[in-house]
Amino acid sequence: PGFHFLGGAAGAYSLAALAPVLPRLFRGPAAIVAVVVAAALLWEAGEWASDVWLGTHIQDSWFDTASDIVLGTTGALISVRWFSRPAP
Repeated sequence: PGFHFLGGAAGAYSLAALAPVLPRLFRGPAAIVAVVVAAALLWEAGEWASDVWLGTHIQDSWFDTASDIVLGTTGALISVRWFSRPAP
């Protein structure tokens, strides 16, 4: 579980650090979180496809998939909130 939380936080932090060189559409906190959530959804879709077409058993249940996405989103939200605060 911690890996998904930290992955979301790291993704958001990385995008926030790259904000000056990103197109304006991807610079705001909401856009950063949306990109991280989209990446999590694509990853989970890849796991599902692997289970269906390759016979792997990566996904244990719908709860596992949902919790992975929620943890990644939470990490991204906290990271964006934390790093978008003005410096003291």
